[in-house]
Amino acid sequence: DSAYLVMRWLRGGTLERRLDDGPLTLAETQQVARQVGGALAAAHAHGVIHRDVRTANILFDEAGNAFLTDFGIALEAAETSGPEAALSPGTPAYSSPEQIRQQPLGPASDVFSLGVVLHECLAGALPFADAANAGEVIERQLNEPYPSLSKLRNDVPGPMADAIARATAKDPAERFASVSDFIAALDAAAGPTASATETPASVPTPVGELENPYLGLLAFDDTSADRFFGRERLVSELVARLSGSGVASRCVVLVGPSGSGKSSVARAGLLPALWDGAVPGSADWYVTSMTPGDQPFESLEAALLRIAVNPPPTLLAQLSEGPRGILRSVRRCLADDEQRLVLVLDQFEELFVGHSRQDAVEFLEALAVAVTDPSSPLRLVATLRADYYGQPLAHPSFAPVLDAATVNVTPLAGDELERAIVEPARTLGVIYEPGLVARIAAETAGQPSPLPLLQYTLAELFERRDGTTLTIAAYDDIGGLTGALASRAEAIHAEADHEQQEAIRRLFGRLIDPGEETADLRRRARLADLGESTAMTWALDSYGAARLVTFDRDDASREPTVEVAHEALLREWPRLVRWLQTDRELLRAVSRLNESTTRWDEGGRRDEDLLRGGRLERATELSATAPAHLRALDLELIAASARAAQAEREAQEQGQRRLRMLAGGLAAALAIALVAGGLAFVQLNRADEEAQA
Repeated sequence: DSAYLVMRWLRGGTLERRLDDGPLTLAETQQVARQVGGALAAAHAHGVIHRDVRTANILFDEAGNAFLTDFGIALEAAETSGPEAALSPGTPAYSSPEQIRQQPLGPASDVFSLGVVLHECLAGALPFADAANAGEVIERQLNEPYPSLSKLRNDVPGPMADAIARATAKDPAERFASVSDFIAALDAAAGPTASATETPASVPTPVGELENPYLGLLAFDDTSADRFFGRERLVSELVARLSGSGVASRCVVLVGPSGSGKSSVARAGLLPALWDGAVPGSADWYVTSMTPGDQPFESLEAALLRIAVNPPPTLLAQLSEGPRGILRSVRRCLADDEQRLVLVLDQFEELFVGHSRQDAVEFLEALAVAVTDPSSPLRLVATLRADYYGQPLAHPSFAPVLDAATVNVTPLAGDELERAIVEPARTLGVIYEPGLVARIAAETAGQPSPLPLLQYTLAELFERRDGTTLTIAAYDDIGGLTGALASRAEAIHAEADHEQQEAIRRLFGRLIDPGEETADLRRRARLADLGESTAMTWALDSYGAARLVTFDRDDASREPTVEVAHEALLREWPRLVRWLQTDRELLRAVSRLNESTTRWDEGGRRDEDLLRGGRLERATELSATAPAHLRALDLELIAASARAAQAEREAQEQGQRRLRMLAGGLAAALAIALVAGGLAFVQLNRADEEAQA
């Protein structure tokens, strides 16, 4: 019930921690001044005063770029003279005299604090670091001038020291009028010295412990957009489409084979471009995402409630209420008709696996209405595996939309592939041994859907780098492009004991939806359905640490889930391929039982959804021959169905007994009647004889 901020994780640490290793060079100080000064200039242009510029609030990314953070106590200019200005005096050692006195503030106050930060960068310590307590710091901050940087450090040019002294003047009127003026003075003072000693932008100096920039089998998203390279041309095409006004601008369907990078293009390429305003007004658009899962309307409900301006208790009834349900629900979640919502519908193919045909039809009809209405605020960005393209194309309402909206995700061109390989490492100052990039690119170009294999291989290669160099020897050691994924999966299996190996086989069996007319698909499973055995926990931990399975939470229930990181594992790991060939019929039977169980449980456990006849016999056989593959919920359905079947048999037997008793009674009555009739007939004949006599 509280608001919170989600910010990019900056892996390079703070300037405060960096200064623990000593003062910065002139070039490094100049870079901090330019980048932090640029942030302050942008804030001041919007009427915002930061009020707490200090080394602990300046962080670095992997490439050594400085970012200003923690605007938590920032105020608009109109608020800096009222009672709100007294909420916090900032950090005394960096605060301007007028801020300490709680006087009206302006950009000059941030100029002062930035001057203190730069003084500390060059001197290695704050101006009054020798003060006995905070009270003495405040007293000296108000009245005592700072020591000259030229006297503290011989290589600091006089004009640079003078610029920092002017920025930290006690009287705001004596400081620079703006941060931009301060930075311009520093640049002029530094002259060619700083630029000559700066590290070239093409090969940054590594900062601290390097984090692996390659994602393995995971798709890129907005949090990893800084590591996403090679799809710039495709992203530009998508932006151009969304800039229009027709159906093709309200709906984009990225179609490509498994492993072509569809999800990454949408999440790490298109969304950041929209947030940067690539389409007029797109910087203010709402964004949410979903996968169809087992219940597409419920998944969409959870996605919409995440961004609803005034969220209702539920949207499910409205969403599923006819073809216009989705459109009405989207409008319900937005504040006015001018706002726009981008819905990323990832793994669109899930809609056609594990759902009844009616579910898919209703969902597609509602989507078609939502994107064809000219006044719709919805912008749909969907990703669809090419082998499922025929499924939505067969739908009469959605087929015209798909025809207009399709964007084919083709293989990376040579220059794009090279950028995808080289640039993530280059941003960290890591290089490839000569000849290695060409070899990797050549092997990648010959593979079907190679991008997950490429990313996983590069992730493994980065872990085995020699200092800041990725080597051919390490590439050979991991088995090259085609061997890295299978080698890692097989190595974990080889470490396991017999019980753990059985758990591994069960685990992947639960995470795969075996296709019949289409290729196999991964599927999410609830962790609770996998059991809590020590062997299963070991399997989950081991394959999770190797980035071969990923963990998340279900959008609707918020229960923890697990899934295979990418379908590439289903093709590249020979042992898993053999398991699938051997267990395919079993897995299909389990999948059908899972669907029946879900329908029974979510439908209120109605008697009409229980198993009967041959379905119950097959499920009972499964529970006897492969109980480890079934969930507790599946066993509940089988037990409930068996009880119902037993009750039906007993009722039938009781009815048959009643029928037999009734039939016996009728037979006895008939016999008595026949005897009585015979006696009557004899008596009648005797009476006739007597009458004749």
